[in-house]
Amino acid sequence: PIMIHTEMAMSDLPPDSPLQHNMKQIFKSGERARDLVKQILAFSRQREQMRTPLRLSLILKEVLKLLRSSLPATIEISEDSPYAGVTLKESRLRRKFGVMVMAFQSPGGDVSFNPGPDDIITAGDSLIVIGRREQLEQFGSST
Repeated sequence: PIMIHTEMAMSDLPPDSPLQHNMKQIFKSGERARDLVKQILAFSRQREQMRTPLRLSLILKEVLKLLRSSLPATIEISEDSPYAGVTLKESRLRRKFGVMVMAFQSPGGDVSFNPGPDDIITAGDSLIVIGRREQLEQFGSST
């Protein structure tokens, strides 16, 4: 019903309406939700599903957009940071600040998701972290 109602609302709006963009975003979200439900049902039904090729880059872009919209800015590690040159485990960021590191982004733009405890934090890296705002601010001011 959401996708149908969104399509109907989009057809009623003038093409240059500022609400068109919002309606398109709602429609895209509905499509993503529909696809997610299909995936969940595919695992629960355990029957043969038709396979189609995926463009992984598009999926990753959507994930990054979602992360960026739901998380504050990434935290950059400076040259004189106490965390530069140490492993994620040695940094004890989870214990000290209550934050969880979800990814490293190198200065060149490469993103490494789900870093392991032995991954080394390098000066210039940007860390994508999850935590409460005050935890993130405290961690950000310590780098």
